[in-house]
Amino acid sequence: MPAVLIVAVAGGGLYGDTTLTFSELGVLFDQNAWLRATVFTLWVLVMAPAARAGLLSEGIDYLRWLPLPRHLAVSHLLGLLVLLHALPALPFFAAGLPAHGIGMLAALVGVATSLLPGARGAVDQASRVVGVVGLLGLLWLDLWGPAIAAGIVVAVLRGSRVWRLAPEHSFWRGSTRMVWGGAWCSMASAQALLTWRTEAAALSRALLVSALGVFLITLVLRANQGSISESALLVTSTPPIAAVSLMLALVLKRSRARVDWLMRSLGVSRRRERICSFVLLLGATSILAALCLYVSSGAPAQIATMGVHTAAWALLTLGISSRSEQDVRSASITLALTVLAVFAIGIGGHAPLGAELGLGLLAGGRALLEDGTDA
Repeated sequence: MPAVLIVAVAGGGLYGDTTLTFSELGVLFDQNAWLRATVFTLWVLVMAPAARAGLLSEGIDYLRWLPLPRHLAVSHLLGLLVLLHALPALPFFAAGLPAHGIGMLAALVGVATSLLPGARGAVDQASRVVGVVGLLGLLWLDLWGPAIAAGIVVAVLRGSRVWRLAPEHSFWRGSTRMVWGGAWCSMASAQALLTWRTEAAALSRALLVSALGVFLITLVLRANQGSISESALLVTSTPPIAAVSLMLALVLKRSRARVDWLMRSLGVSRRRERICSFVLLLGATSILAALCLYVSSGAPAQIATMGVHTAAWALLTLGISSRSEQDVRSASITLALTVLAVFAIGIGGHAPLGAELGLGLLAGGRALLEDGTDA
């Protein structure tokens, strides 16, 4: 819904006569291969969690229990995918290019089915890769007729396949062994593996938010002739770092809850679990901070301030998520702190980072030192 609402607001022309219309956007799609390929890729990734829910949601288990012909179930799935992916094709129809719009929609649905779980063996995995790369290549080369035919074929074949195989556990994921080392290392790697296996949708959203944050810094750089101040870098990096930190803190909290009985039976303290979660959280957000510094060609002096900034948000989100019973409350508190931090850094430069780190130590330090259960 957020993606659909953003497009609806932009398409509604709320910014006056200079707003780009859908028909003009369709012409841009037709003329610029980079633009349509980027929109194509981002939209498929944004809608991937919804497509997966339409295939594996507990609420539609009855469709597997009922003695329905398979073509009806596959039609239900493909109809949902068409509904989810119709919006990027509308600019082509508005521009009077129906063949382009149908080709775009068919390619989107074909790639969406290729990204859905449901594969058995190397042949299935190779067919998924070939489907994604082939359809994206046809879209890039402006071959709309072949894109329509290939998209329909891939969607129908993969739709039937994923409906039958999706409930099966992935052999590759199930056979992956990533737990190693001593007590601390094995605890951290076990959390990382459990999160990777059970929270793929949340991790993909965190990756998209990271990409958008780096893209925002790139836009600021271009608007300022390739230069960005330390305060501006901190301000623009705060929203993505805060959002990614909270997303990862919440999924790590859920992973701790899933293995709570096992950890207690093994004598592992909750304090150790949270420390391992903090290490993973700080490592992931540090990668995002490093990307922001790399894109902005940050000076060595900025590494220290960005490190303090990242550590503060890792501590804050770990403390907030551990002490909040509902994810909505965690998101609300984090959003309020993000807005406050953006204004404070924008006015006071890097001086407010000390207060930010102090709040992080107050919130996260408590969670790391005490051995109580998460809220």
